[in-house]
Amino acid sequence: MKLLHINPIIISLLLLSVICVAQDKKPYHLEIHKEFKTDEREIPEQFIGSNEFGHYFLYSKGKYGHGESTLVKFNNDFQPTNEKISLTEHVINRDDIYPNDIIEQSLGIIKLDNKLYNISFVLTKEYKRYYAKTIDLKLFTVSNKKEIATIKIDGYDVQKSYMSFLLSRDSTSLGLFYTIPTKKDENKKYCLKVFNKQFEEINHFDYEFPFHSKEFVITNGVLLSNDEMLILKANFSNVPINAKSKKTPEYKYELYSLKKEEYNVISEIFTDNKWFHNFELHLSDSIIKIIGLYSNIGKYTAHGVFYHEINRNTNQCTAHKLTPFNQEILNQQLEIPMFKVGIKKITKKFKELPYYVVQSAVNFDDESTLLVSEQIHTFSQYSTTYYFQNILLNMLDNNGNVLWSKMIKKDNSKSGTPTYSSYVFAKHENQCYFIYNGNPKNLIDNDVRRYK
Repeated sequence: MKLLHINPIIISLLLLSVICVAQDKKPYHLEIHKEFKTDEREIPEQFIGSNEFGHYFLYSKGKYGHGESTLVKFNNDFQPTNEKISLTEHVINRDDIYPNDIIEQSLGIIKLDNKLYNISFVLTKEYKRYYAKTIDLKLFTVSNKKEIATIKIDGYDVQKSYMSFLLSRDSTSLGLFYTIPTKKDENKKYCLKVFNKQFEEINHFDYEFPFHSKEFVITNGVLLSNDEMLILKANFSNVPINAKSKKTPEYKYELYSLKKEEYNVISEIFTDNKWFHNFELHLSDSIIKIIGLYSNIGKYTAHGVFYHEINRNTNQCTAHKLTPFNQEILNQQLEIPMFKVGIKKITKKFKELPYYVVQSAVNFDDESTLLVSEQIHTFSQYSTTYYFQNILLNMLDNNGNVLWSKMIKKDNSKSGTPTYSSYVFAKHENQCYFIYNGNPKNLIDNDVRRYK
């Protein structure tokens, strides 16, 4: 339920399809489709899925995407129909303590037992309240609304707590994992609430770890069942703040198992004295995959793809690979004009790509994985400009070998706010769709010269 933003100034969006087949000699094919748009200023946030009637997207309105959320139906050619469902509402607040009206916001849509539910929340300093709404695709209506939970943290502003909803891997339960705010010298505290398919609370676990601040940072997590969770933890206390520091970074990534009220370390991740960005965590019945990008020189560049595999039965490492980017990808980066002096020198001298951040890792039926990264950075001079630029694709086979790499060249930027840039990702059968702002600069590549 990740929020992805699109620039609102230009409401026409590009729909770029990538055929992702791991075994083919020609493993990818790029095609730009006709304009993908709606008549209002709406921001696509999530691809919900497809059926015989078409494709479904979650949209949000408003200048900052925090307005009304709707489920929009598109036909089989990815063009909008006139059908949509309103999923959120503007709550008129009558509490004198919080005079501002409360805006209900959608977190995303999940599937349980062939039913779709929209998860939403309302937030004040005192509480955060979650709801589940049942979506009937046949009638294309919202048929039921149920309160899931109201979170209050005594003595703290609840807005300072980081919260995440997780669908369990066995699809039998839903977890709400959140931080309990603490001071820098206090132990890190977390809470896990677990709900059944009827959104009734069935478990509640509290955890306290003997670490402070940057010593214990959770970078990813997976809910396995109604009483077990895996979390990937990093220690950032010995990672240099200065990107140009010559000091060797020490991340000390560890994989923890949370089983009911107990927890323990099941594996340490080898980091090879490299710089790392965010990792993606994927599980099968027998193995755990940790996939991301690594760098030889600093935290704002990437040298290649990191792959670490753990056997779930023995908790032992069964594969550990660092694969540098090939020269073709480096050449594609060098062809792109960059506004900052020295960026091309980094690519030429160190064979590193600047500012790429892992956004997702997508699994396919043959257990291959598509690692998706985006070039994200800022530039400040009087005001700050937020850049969401090229998309980097790396396809890995089931053993962590990089089969092919491809760069989708795009250019999205906005002054003053990072909102509405980036892209929306959709996977349908063996095709992956990337939907992003229809800036004319984005049409120059792929032999498309005219913007309509």
